[in-house]
Amino acid sequence: MFHQLLKLVQKERGDQGETRPRQKKAGLLSWFIRKASSENFISNHEKRIKKLEELKLEIQKCKIERDELSRILDLFVNDGLNYSIRNFHLLNECNELKKNVRILMNENRKLLVEQTELQASCEEGKRFCEEASKTIYTADIESLCPVTFE
Repeated sequence: MFHQLLKLVQKERGDQGETRPRQKKAGLLSWFIRKASSENFISNHEKRIKKLEELKLEIQKCKIERDELSRILDLFVNDGLNYSIRNFHLLNECNELKKNVRILMNENRKLLVEQTELQASCEEGKRFCEEASKTIYTADIESLCPVTFE
C-alpha cells in the first residue's frame, strides 16, 4: 500500500526517473510519516480541543447546578433559622408564662391562708357577738325582773 502511495506521490511531484530510488523512497516515506504524524497531531489536537470544550460545558453545568443548590440550601437554612428564632421566642414566652403561673399560685396560697384566717376570725367575732348578746339579754331580763328563782 505504501509502495502505491509512493508511486502516486512521485507522479504528482514528477519524480519518476530517480537514480537512487531507495533514498528517494526513504525520503518520501519519512515525508508520509511526518505528514501522517502532523495530521495525527492535528487530529489529536482537535480532539483535545473538543474534549476541552465539552469539559468547559460540564463545568458550566456544574456551576449552574451548584448555584441552584446553594439557593435551595439558603431557603432551607433561612426557613430553619426563622423556625429556630420562632421556637426561641415561643420558649421564652412559655418560660415567662410558667414563671407568672408560679407567682400567681403562691399569691393564691397566701390569699387562701388569709381567707381561712379571716373566716376563723369572723367565726370568733360571731361567737363573741352571740355571747355578748346573751349576756346583754340576760342582764336586761334580770334588771327588768329582779326576782330570782331558786
